[in-house]
Amino acid sequence: MAAYQDKRHSVGLAMVMELFVPGLGCIYGDHWQGAWITWGLVLGGGMLMLSGYDTGPTPGSSNYGARARLATGFGIMMAGGIYGFVDAIRSNLEYNQRLRQQLGLPEWIAFSLQPISTRQGIALAPSLHFTF
Repeated sequence: MAAYQDKRHSVGLAMVMELFVPGLGCIYGDHWQGAWITWGLVLGGGMLMLSGYDTGPTPGSSNYGARARLATGFGIMMAGGIYGFVDAIRSNLEYNQRLRQQLGLPEWIAFSLQPISTRQGIALAPSLHFTF
């Protein structure tokens, strides 16, 4: 159990990584393909937004095409960000499952450290969790 606790990945940490650097949570979960997809969507959407950036309207022309590229690019960037979060969560959960299998641990049992109150303050105590 201690080997599992030392090597397992935190899904919360993966989400924080993904928030600050899109694709990093996927890499943390050992899923490079998810990072490449995230980067492609975010960068592709950003490039589409930049191509739609208009410095100002020209007389006699409409800028509907520029607005459409801005909106579409923004949507693609948001889709990339959402995909990154979902993939970071999924890939880190799958990483932990593969680690349990490699260590021969059953999937219905988990070990963690939980904070408890003592007379001297807060301490960490081992905790065993069962899922049915």
